[in-house]
Amino acid sequence: MKKIFLVYVFTLGFGCIAIHAKNVRPDQNLSESTRQIAVEAINDPAGTLIENPYISSLSLLLPTKKYEINNAPRDAMRRNSGYFTGMDKDAGLIISGWFESSQKFKHKNIENMWRSQISKKAQNVEYLKINEWDVVLYETETQMSINGRALEMTTLRANLLRDGTWLRLRLSDTASTPEGTIALRKKLAAYTKAIRVTASTPRAFQLEHTSESISIIPTKKGSGRLSIVSKDIHLLQYDTEDVPGLFVFKDDKEKIRITAWVRPSFDYHYKTSESLWDEIKAALAKNKTPVIGEFSCEKIRDWDVMFYDVKTSIGKKYEINMRASRVTDGIWFDIRLTLSERRVSASLRKKLRAYMKHIIVTSEHDGY
Repeated sequence: MKKIFLVYVFTLGFGCIAIHAKNVRPDQNLSESTRQIAVEAINDPAGTLIENPYISSLSLLLPTKKYEINNAPRDAMRRNSGYFTGMDKDAGLIISGWFESSQKFKHKNIENMWRSQISKKAQNVEYLKINEWDVVLYETETQMSINGRALEMTTLRANLLRDGTWLRLRLSDTASTPEGTIALRKKLAAYTKAIRVTASTPRAFQLEHTSESISIIPTKKGSGRLSIVSKDIHLLQYDTEDVPGLFVFKDDKEKIRITAWVRPSFDYHYKTSESLWDEIKAALAKNKTPVIGEFSCEKIRDWDVMFYDVKTSIGKKYEINMRASRVTDGIWFDIRLTLSERRVSASLRKKLRAYMKHIIVTSEHDGY
């Protein structure tokens, strides 16, 4: 089967990205090509691997092949792509945890953090060190009972700061007798001791989170990185093997969606930026995307930029789009900023234009 290069349109809402890729289905939608970012549970010969390599360079290897992850719970407290929860069906344990940047750890020390978080009703609080984990064990009463005796919930919480990652674990189960509680404490401690922390699966691109920004970093040395400087940015979707280097972010404060596609510069086969824009216009027309008004092209610093507006089928809303393209340090940075509004105006395009100051490309030569 011959491999050929084709140009297709990937849609997100009604906005479009022209994609120059190998063997991509013409009817493939962006939502099919990307997946909601979440921690994954991967079968491993030694157990179950828990990881999200876009958040952390570390993985957890649980000593079981019967762990079933459940990423459905997303309440306000846990609206976090590094959060996971599930159950080890063999051990009968509920195991949840978080992968986060170590920069988010602002506490004086571990015990200080736990004292501020653990319920005052907790009993038999005990602090331990298990391998490299800082651990606390305690009991709390539940609303359940057996033969008139209230069940006690035994909880083990473990904390680890390593390689730029803040790892947190929570293991819990119930017992109905003092003897059962003692045995359960030993069981939780032994289980934690069997957990291994390893390097996560390598990817062509890594994400680096700080309190001020999020960055896409190619693993190839000498390549440029793209940073979005905002305290309100979070990742919505990320790439797959079909479309590597494609990320979708949202700036909650500015209500701007940022679609960033980062790929090798040899994919940029256009003689001029006008050739790229003409190709995108043709793809939009072929896809019958309801573009309204005129296209507008300009230069913003080192970025070639094109504006266009799209009428959506959602209420009476419009998508105001700005495409920005730049090639540097062997990388083609292809960006789309999108606002969803009930009107189209020059001020909205001005808002997208101003947002470009938040998008910064640096290289290894700049000393990062």
